Amino acid sequence: MDKTEAVPLNPAKQNAEDDYNYASHEAQRRIDEWVSRDDTTYVLDLSNLNLIKLPSLPSRLKELYCNYNQLTKLPELPQGLEVLGCQCNQLTELPSLPSSLKSLYCYDNQLIKLPPLPPNLIILHCKKNQLTLLPPLPQCLEELYYYGNPLQYPPPEVAERSLDEIKEWMSENPLNFVKSAYKC
Repeated sequence: MDKTEAVPLNPAKQNAEDDYNYASHEAQRRIDEWVSRDDTTYVLDLSNLNLIKLPSLPSRLKELYCNYNQLTKLPELPQGLEVLGCQCNQLTELPSLPSSLKSLYCYDNQLIKLPPLPPNLIILHCKKNQLTLLPPLPQCLEELYYYGNPLQYPPPEVAERSLDEIKEWMSENPLNFVKSAYKC
C-alpha cells in the first residue's frame, strides 16, 4: 500500500465520531438558541443527545435539563440556576450547587455522595444511585425521593419515616456534619 493512500476508517468508529460531533453541534445550537432568545425563563434542554460532556453554560441560566446522556461529570453550574435535571446519566459526583437551586433531579446515576444542599432546596430526587448517606437536609425541603440507594445514614428504620421525621432525626443525630441551620 502506498503511504499516501487513504486508509478507510473503521465504520463503527466513524459512526461514534459522527454521533459525538452531531451531539456537540446540537448542544451548542440549543445553547445559541437559548442565548438569542434573551429570556431567562426559557428552559435549556440538552437531553437525549448522547453527550459525554456539557459545553459551557450561559451564566444567566435558570433551568437546565441534561437528562439521558452519557455524562460522568457536570461543569460549574451558573449561580442563578434554580432547576437542574441531570437524571439518567453516569454521574459519580455533582459540582458545588448554587444557593439559588430549588429543584434537583439527579436520580438513576452512579452518585456516591451529594454535595452540601442549598438552603432553599424544595425538591430532591436522588433515587437509584450509590448513596450511603444523605447530607443535612434543608428545612424547606418538601419532596425527597431516595429509595434504591444503599443508605446507612439515616438508617433504614429512620429512612422509612416521613420527611419531617427524617429531618428531625438527622438534626438530632448529626454524622460528621455541622448541624443544619438552614432556614426557609
